[in-house]
Amino acid sequence: TADTVASDGVTSLREAISEADANPGADTITLSGATYELSLSCGSDEDANAGGDLDIGAFEGLVIQGPSSISKATITLGSGCTDERLLDVVAFAPLTLRNLILDGGRAKDATGPDLDGADGGAVRVRGGSLEAENVVFSDNSAGSGGRAETTNSKGGDGGAIYAEGALVLT
Repeated sequence: TADTVASDGVTSLREAISEADANPGADTITLSGATYELSLSCGSDEDANAGGDLDIGAFEGLVIQGPSSISKATITLGSGCTDERLLDVVAFAPLTLRNLILDGGRAKDATGPDLDGADGGAVRVRGGSLEAENVVFSDNSAGSGGRAETTNSKGGDGGAIYAEGALVLT
């Protein structure tokens, strides 16, 4: 499905997450068995869910789920996107993922010789928590570090998941 923010009568995944972030209380987003490609403003490095990765800031909790354990929804990068993770928990928010495939997330590479690569190719959790149930992580990678012989730069951590908070996988 299209990664848009528009008044077109259709709610994209990005729009649903922004609505959940803005509304008080816990929210659940149930996806069809479709593929959701992230393509809006790829490469933007912001935390307001305006483009690039999907930024999660729902303080009371958010569940994103596919239709069933057999018919999973897929979240992936669109053809024009490179160096972009899929999901970024930017607040102290609990995120639950269920019945999904997270495919092809690529955290940003270092932008200079003295810098580290970015963490979490599919999901980065900064201070919140993540529970992933029946989720397939496929072909995700953390960013590569700067390549200078005189520095200690390194690649990012967590090819699929980087979590500073609680993490439960089932």
